[in-house]
Order: sequence, then structure tokens, then C-alpha cells
Amino acid sequence: DARAAIGTVLESDKVTAVAAENKKEVIVGSWALQTIDPSDIAVFAAADERFAAAAIVHEIYEQYNGQVLGKNYDDSHAAAIVVEARIVAGGGTRTETIEPIPGEPNKEKNIYEYQGGITIIWYVDFDNPTNIYSIAVARP
Repeated sequence: DARAAIGTVLESDKVTAVAAENKKEVIVGSWALQTIDPSDIAVFAAADERFAAAAIVHEIYEQYNGQVLGKNYDDSHAAAIVVEARIVAGGGTRTETIEPIPGEPNKEKNIYEYQGGITIIWYVDFDNPTNIYSIAVARP
């Protein structure tokens, strides 16, 4: 869960560095830039605080896996998704579908599906510094 993941990061003898900055180049978080975008996470929080918490923990745990454990992006991201899914849905994992928005070349629709029928749909505008411009949460 979130406490265990963050506890692992905090109890490590090595530092996990994550910047918090509103950047157009960062969609929620960037593994390569070691940055979380608080403006994107605030949009998640407005829709569902649990999803915002999951996004923050996902990004920090992903950075820990890369910086401290030396894992590559794919392995770091996979580990972070497991923790995220525990926060959002109590376990399992998530599937992700990304769809273009017809007639909007710089926008996309992201669909996250978790166990138990929880679905989060969020929209990205790559031309806007606050990249996330809409979010919907569906629960069974």
C-alpha cells in the first residue's frame, strides 16, 4: 500500500530526488526529468483524492526504483503501477488505453481500468502547461 511504498523510500539510506514543477513537458510525472507536475495532480485531486494520492505515490516509487534500485524505466513503471492499483482499487494492476482525439492532434484520451470496475478517464492537452484538462471517475 501507499504507506509501505513511501516507507521503503524514506527508510532507504539513499536519497530519491523528485522535483515538483508545473511543466508542459511533464504529464503527471516524468521518470527521465525526475519531476512531478502538481498542476496535473491537482486536477486528479479535484475528481478523486485517492487517485491523486496514487499518482503521487506512483511517481515517487517509480523514481525510487530507478534512482536507488537502478531499475530501467519499464521495470520502475511496472512496480509503481502495482502500488498505484493497491491505492485506487485495493490490488491487482491497471490497463491503459490511449486514444487520439479526432481533429485535435495535440490532445489525447487516457483510459485507466482497475480491478473491480473502477475506470478513470483523463484528457491531455500537450499545448497547455496544465496538461490534464478533464477527468472522470467511474465506479461500479
